[in-house]
Amino acid sequence: MATIFAGLSGRDCNRNGMLDGCEYFTAPNGDANHNDVLDECERRGDVNGDGAVGFDDLLLLLSFWGPCDEPCPPTCSGDIDGNCQVGFEDLIYVLTNWGP
Repeated sequence: MATIFAGLSGRDCNRNGMLDGCEYFTAPNGDANHNDVLDECERRGDVNGDGAVGFDDLLLLLSFWGPCDEPCPPTCSGDIDGNCQVGFEDLIYVLTNWGP
């Protein structure tokens, strides 16, 4: 669903001339963690996928705090380091990558 909206928004995060929503379908391995953000454009700590790391990401991370639901991986919102738990390591990613 998010990929459709990304294509309609006109967003081209890697500035290669192809809308992100289209690139998900032509380069399916470009989003290995399946979070609807192209891996080359992803900022570690950008929990909400808006391209910036800020207060909204911090609040989301805190709301997901603790062990992830099964099965994990592949998906667990807020688990930036991929250890199937949202914790201090993930918080460090948010804080160190803070900004637009």
